[in-house]
Amino acid sequence: MPWRQRLQAWLRAAAPPTAGRVRFALHDDALVPVTLARCLAAWPGRVAVVVADGQRADMALAGLRATMPVLGDRRPLVLVPDVEAGPRGQWQPENEAARCAALEAACRGDDAVFVVTAQGLLSPTLAPKAFAAQVFSLRVGDDGWSPERLAERLVELDYDNEFEVHSPGEFARRGGILDIFSPLHEAPVRLEFFGDQIESMRSFVPDTQRSFGSLDEIRIAPRGAIVAEPAAGETAAFLSYLGAAVPLLVCSPEEIAEHLRRFGDAAQSAAWAAALAEARHAVALQTDPAGSPFGPNEVVLTAGGMSLDGEIGEAPDDLGDSAGQWRWQQLRDSLEHWQNLGYSLVACCVGEGEARRFQEMLDGDPAAGRYGVIVDLVPIENGVLARMCAGAAAPPTATTWPSRMAPTSTRAPTPCTPRRASASTTASAISRSRVRSRRSSTWSSMRTPASTYLWSRPSW
Repeated sequence: MPWRQRLQAWLRAAAPPTAGRVRFALHDDALVPVTLARCLAAWPGRVAVVVADGQRADMALAGLRATMPVLGDRRPLVLVPDVEAGPRGQWQPENEAARCAALEAACRGDDAVFVVTAQGLLSPTLAPKAFAAQVFSLRVGDDGWSPERLAERLVELDYDNEFEVHSPGEFARRGGILDIFSPLHEAPVRLEFFGDQIESMRSFVPDTQRSFGSLDEIRIAPRGAIVAEPAAGETAAFLSYLGAAVPLLVCSPEEIAEHLRRFGDAAQSAAWAAALAEARHAVALQTDPAGSPFGPNEVVLTAGGMSLDGEIGEAPDDLGDSAGQWRWQQLRDSLEHWQNLGYSLVACCVGEGEARRFQEMLDGDPAAGRYGVIVDLVPIENGVLARMCAGAAAPPTATTWPSRMAPTSTRAPTPCTPRRASASTTASAISRSRVRSRRSSTWSSMRTPASTYLWSRPSW
């Protein structure tokens, strides 16, 4: 079976239970992407990934963008950025358009994975019905809008009337031509009118103002104050856009609680605690053993592996130009060790050039040829050495917190002993290793891929 299919099969088998509260005890942040992938395998519909702050949101988004295609998960990833952030709740106008686009995506009700901070999940915004009532479409051939009336409507939706359009939430009018940059589109659109009828629509580049493609329809959504400061009676949290049944995948709940204490207020902390208590499905990915966000009635699971970010360390300073060769020897020794333990190896590269260079490194080393490394194009950053056991999807009756120390050797972890599972085991490993060299030989033009995946030969 191809390695991708084996990975997908394991993630489906290792998915957490979909009822009750689940907590993953993780020893390293590098385990978060693969653990999120296990959770996404359990819920194929809408899912909310909740993090502490914008930096964590970007990290989660990057990890999911890399792992979801490998797993065959075609759901769109939607970042829900904060419009108020920082210790004083500073207004961030550059995030307005992206947040409005996320609200519109949530209103549509399509399956998607939403990445949002706890504050963004709970901050008041325009209620879903009120927001949906403000969204409308324009089509080629429509004769119900004059340029003047459409410009007035855009002002009501808090669009800025500019000389030229450059950013989402802006529009510009020149006679019978109206340029609009809707938050729901990647580029601004130029509408040409013949009287009150829309005669054509074309996307254009803001910097050059040159058009590059025709459109039949453009969708307009509100932005700015109409969303951030709704009228009385039209306020709701973003959580209400997703519905009560949406699973909450909570990354580092201890960091979320600390962030709310430092930058939020007591009301937000209370609202977050209530949201966790009322959620029908909640999973905590916890990297700190300080307490549980769910209390005693929870299922505790481990990630089934450990991070390998520290497997290949930095070369000693006194090696000079030999540092690259030293790193390659370290990586080769690790590959040999894992191969001797029965793992099959997949080197995941960001691009074709990187894959070609790594293949050259393998071909140029006679000892490395017997490792059977498969070179594939997968832009994954974090690595995990995972010991997978048959039947591991069944929740254990008890668990201990894993060591928080990063691995410092290439020894395989102790095989897991799953409760309520058969004794037969399979294993997989993902390691991240880098080789860099300043040597003016063949080593200088070669480096390892961004990540190296190791996958065992499973006995299904």
